[in-house]
Amino acid sequence: MTRREIKKKLSHLLASDDRCSSIAAIRQLPERRVLGPLMSLYHDGSEEKRWRAVTATGVVVDRMARSDMDAARNVMRRFMWYLNDESGGIGWGVPEAMGEVMALNRPLACEYASIFLSYLDPDACYLEHAILQRGALRGLGRLANAHPDLAVHAGRLILPFLNSPDPVHRAFSSWTAGALQPPAAAPVLRR
Repeated sequence: MTRREIKKKLSHLLASDDRCSSIAAIRQLPERRVLGPLMSLYHDGSEEKRWRAVTATGVVVDRMARSDMDAARNVMRRFMWYLNDESGGIGWGVPEAMGEVMALNRPLACEYASIFLSYLDPDACYLEHAILQRGALRGLGRLANAHPDLAVHAGRLILPFLNSPDPVHRAFSSWTAGALQPPAAAPVLRR
């Protein structure tokens, strides 16, 4: 099957109303051949299909990590490259995918959580683009709800987003605050 055929098949599967069957079918495809086409769907016109592609990426990389951890680490490093200014692009969908992978695979989360948190830290590798911040906050929410102990230091990082004029920032940071329960967030959440 060519890359184009894989992308077409993935696009069809991700558009299906039967998400369980779609994910099961994606699991049957070779991980290394499906990742690139999945990532290209992060740019799809359908927001629902983009979210499903991110979810499927988490499933694929988790499966990959179980048989070849180094290959899964390479995917995580590739994600980091896409979020680096030097890559020359914008990593649409990448923070969400990183969070999804870490939510599903604790060993990868242990290795990459601190790097991931740095994308929301103004004193580190802060993502300045508001849309990328949305993705990072969603990814953080997935990580925090799956492995709160690995995201506990994010409590201080989400505080500014709780007061953001962007309702998506407020929603994802509130969701994360629900998992982490940072004391400083309580007054903002009550309001």
